[in-house]
Amino acid sequence: MAAALSIVSPTLLDVAKRTDPNGKIMPVVEALQQRNTFIQSMVWKEGNTDTGHRVASRNSLPSVSWVRFNEGVAPSKSTSDTYDENCGILEGLSSIDTRVAEINGNAAAFRASEDDAFLAQMANTLESAFFYETTTVNPERILGLAARLGATASAYGKQILKADSGASGANQSSIWLVGWGERTVYGISPRGQATGLTMEDMGKQRVLDANNNVLFKYETLFRWRCGLAVEDYRYVVRIANIDMNRIAASGTLNSDLVDVMVQAYYQIYDPMAVRLSWYCDRKVGAFLHRQAMNKVANSTLSIDPAPMIGAPGVFGRPLIRCLGAPIYISDALTNTEAVVV
Repeated sequence: MAAALSIVSPTLLDVAKRTDPNGKIMPVVEALQQRNTFIQSMVWKEGNTDTGHRVASRNSLPSVSWVRFNEGVAPSKSTSDTYDENCGILEGLSSIDTRVAEINGNAAAFRASEDDAFLAQMANTLESAFFYETTTVNPERILGLAARLGATASAYGKQILKADSGASGANQSSIWLVGWGERTVYGISPRGQATGLTMEDMGKQRVLDANNNVLFKYETLFRWRCGLAVEDYRYVVRIANIDMNRIAASGTLNSDLVDVMVQAYYQIYDPMAVRLSWYCDRKVGAFLHRQAMNKVANSTLSIDPAPMIGAPGVFGRPLIRCLGAPIYISDALTNTEAVVV
């Protein structure tokens, strides 16, 4: 099944190969995927509009009926809604005094080291946006998952499970279960635009300092036009209200977190049709690892041994799974969330 999904559910690298025939973006995309498990595990596709992607979501099925011989059947139809998922534009500009870059006699290496820092920050900023950004406050940005599943009384509130019904205080965290797929949940780029982060070497630029004196700088422009589309909310589940004060050093929790994860798994409409991934912060991840080590008490979690450093997917660390789906650590997820009601 995993091999089939890798074909029908393209990663950022797969889409970049199709949409950028000159290959210039390839090293950038590869670098991003190597350092960021969230971006690596996502499914990506090109949007169908100049600013994002228009989604047609079916909200009811047609009616059917049993009939007798010589008796007609009433016509019916399904109904659907359309809505737009918009992309934002994330940019960064590296601007280095040529004299600074050339101090060690290798300006290219100096610029590359600075570019690497921009790559990391662009990936971190986007990952955080996928979880927490909201277009209500920042219309130029993207709509993240927490803004979509922020309250149980919301349109898709049934996809929120509470780990602790008595949680209080702003020291909560969440586990997310996402079923990535080209018809479920996926990253998007605008129609006709490069997929993924582009890095353009602007060369040596003539600029003015604060006193209007001339100096020269090496500049590199980073740009990422991207967004998040949730076409079918049955494929995303939030386990909210994980009270961090109640995850003890012994690896116990008053509420059974693994039991709630099992419930979340069965909230996914068809787990076998998508690429399932769990996401949690480091403290929750460490808790689940300790739970996985107790095989007598917990057979729902499993541990894949650590591969060699540099192997794709898990970055040389052991991979914990819940019901077969990998659990990824996301540093974008915080443990200072408010209680979800």
